[in-house]
Amino acid sequence: MAMGFKYGRASAACAVLTTAISLFTAAVVNAGIPEPAATAESAPGSVTTADLEYPTGHGPGAMTVYTPAGRASPAPAIVMVHGGAWAKGSRALLDEEARKATAEGFVVFNIDYELAAPRNPRQYRDVMAAIEYIHTHADDFGVAADRIGGLGTSAGAHLLMQAVTAGHAPLKAVVGWSGPYDLTVQSTPKDTAFSIAAAAVHLGCVSTVSPCAELAADASPIRHVSAGNPPVLLFNSADEFMPVEQMTAFADRLRSVGTPAETLVIPGSRHAVAYSDAALAPTLAFLQQRL
Repeated sequence: MAMGFKYGRASAACAVLTTAISLFTAAVVNAGIPEPAATAESAPGSVTTADLEYPTGHGPGAMTVYTPAGRASPAPAIVMVHGGAWAKGSRALLDEEARKATAEGFVVFNIDYELAAPRNPRQYRDVMAAIEYIHTHADDFGVAADRIGGLGTSAGAHLLMQAVTAGHAPLKAVVGWSGPYDLTVQSTPKDTAFSIAAAAVHLGCVSTVSPCAELAADASPIRHVSAGNPPVLLFNSADEFMPVEQMTAFADRLRSVGTPAETLVIPGSRHAVAYSDAALAPTLAFLQQRL
């Protein structure tokens, strides 16, 4: 009897896990994550790109480095981390944003990270590895080691913020678009649905079942905030599938330890790169000021 009950619970949890992964990744796509666009055109000689690798604990990771022509050296830099529900997407999603940032004088490192399961903590460690590699080799890239910032979108915002809070990655300022910063919160039906789905995709378990709750807490940037974290700018749409409370609660926690944290709510329901037209200019202005 006990054994049948145990297997019944396991089967139910597996069903929830499968359904949550399917629904969550579909929700991200339907909320406005675009397919990779054709490479944006640049003025001749204004931007050069190079596809390079950075070392990780499981093999090389891929990144594209965008360099402005005639840049001041050493230049400020931005590490960009794409979204896609932790299971989809690539750095191609941020190609347009990378080119526009480069046109403003930044060197941009647009990175990929491992998408296959198990995703936690490997994905955030990939982001950490990329940042540390760029920081260590700043002179080789012609960038200032103390003027490197970050931009993460959706799941990429989660991984970037986990890197700077839990991992103390050496970034001077960071920006998040529609990021999940607490994988445990279940105060409303929307929060509960999100936390279960996010845990299912990123952690590979159901957050309401122990020990997944502990894993979800450890994978939540909000749980690792400490004095000395870099200044942050956060965006979220007013009525998108990502609860706006993810942004406001994270900002409040950062402010509680003295870290500058600004928030901007975009009208409507667009998600992350879908509101790039409204968010990119203030993002670059923030990074120009802080780096």
